[in-house]
Amino acid sequence: MDYTHEEVRDWVFAMLQEILRRFDVDGFEFNDIRWMHTFPQATARESHAIMTKFIRRARARIDAEGARRGRKLMLGVRVPQTLEECTALGYDVATWIREGLVDYVAPCDFFHTDFNAASSSSPLSPGEPGACSTPPCTRCPAGGPTRS
Repeated sequence: MDYTHEEVRDWVFAMLQEILRRFDVDGFEFNDIRWMHTFPQATARESHAIMTKFIRRARARIDAEGARRGRKLMLGVRVPQTLEECTALGYDVATWIREGLVDYVAPCDFFHTDFNAASSSSPLSPGEPGACSTPPCTRCPAGGPTRS
């Protein structure tokens, strides 16, 4: 999906609205690890404003629904492990955090779990306006969790 096209963003937003309308969720997570190329590679770095506008739109809708329900609903993103990767792919994660658009950022890798990953890679210090949680991402083995 190419988020450069407004129709794509509107379709994803419509799914978000349907989920909020039909289910009693605690929030929403955009998982940009399953297919992280949401913009053409040649223009991804110049596409930050497009994705940030979409994240603002999603945050506003989630906040409106939270107000209607009388509780805060979370918005999180699952993105590549480094800010450099995020920037190259069109994700301005630092701005999302600074503006308070996301409640958490889950830095993640598509192919493996890094159990030594830092649990806080936020470009802001905890307690600063806009600071958010950055839990590391973990995955079950391909066959699912094992039982002893």
